[in-house]
Amino acid sequence: MGRYVVQRLVTMVVVLWVIVTLTFFMMRAIPGGPFASEKNIPEAVLQNIERRYKLDQPLWKQYTDYLSNVIVWDLGPSFKLEGVTVNDIINRGFPVSATLGALSVLLSLAVGVPAGIIAAMRHNGTADRVTMALTVLTISVPSFILSTVLQYVFAFKLRWFPPALWGSWKHMVLPTLALSSFSMAWIAKLTRSSLLEVIGQDYIRTARAKGLPEAVITWRHMLKNAMIPVIAYLAPLTAALLTGTFVIESIFAIPGLGREFVTSIANRDYTVTLGVTVFYGALLVGLTLVGDLLTALVDPRIRLEGD
Repeated sequence: MGRYVVQRLVTMVVVLWVIVTLTFFMMRAIPGGPFASEKNIPEAVLQNIERRYKLDQPLWKQYTDYLSNVIVWDLGPSFKLEGVTVNDIINRGFPVSATLGALSVLLSLAVGVPAGIIAAMRHNGTADRVTMALTVLTISVPSFILSTVLQYVFAFKLRWFPPALWGSWKHMVLPTLALSSFSMAWIAKLTRSSLLEVIGQDYIRTARAKGLPEAVITWRHMLKNAMIPVIAYLAPLTAALLTGTFVIESIFAIPGLGREFVTSIANRDYTVTLGVTVFYGALLVGLTLVGDLLTALVDPRIRLEGD
């Protein structure tokens, strides 16, 4: 297990370096500059601004400086917001996105896993068909359409919840439902298909032949193996939801990290776009490592391969 963890940590560092390098040079390859949209700016003033942000230095020097700053988690200043750093923007937007994302993950697990279990245990029955129909419908509906429907029904018609903004618990209900709909349905499908595969295994038939209660067989023997694909799926899902989704945050006017990312692209704020991408990459790689370790704990085959 120790060797497996070290291998995964080394891989994580390499992946992060590739993400930082590719993102840095892709941002610099975009035609124009962060101040190209400024109107009637004198050439001398433009040169002074670029000198202030060290954009007049050779590209390799900018890259090595940025890489050394990323190592100490200094993501640099914003080109568009005076006196504001990328770290400030992440510290401001991430708690909001993380709250929304955590609620969405919890709701997805609370509904998706039981729905998948019920569908698998009632295979080809009414509960199975209804659950699968709802999951297909939920997966097929884009989140921005579902968000609009939720706002129309529960905010404008029934007036149960506010249509947008962020503050009280009532502001969290509609965006949480919209954000968790896809993952909720996907977890239900994963749980159902994994359980159906496990149900047909020999050790399950042996457990039933020994006369063990069905509840014990389900919770002790089936779910442990059936949850492996769900655990693997949770890592990228959690990273995506914790960092916010620009569609949901834009529709509900939520001041999260996703909206900051979209705004930085529109403003050509290189450092913010680059910093948020690096932050997302680090979070994704870190949570993937956690997911792999959890998978290794419940799957003996991975421990054997790693050792």
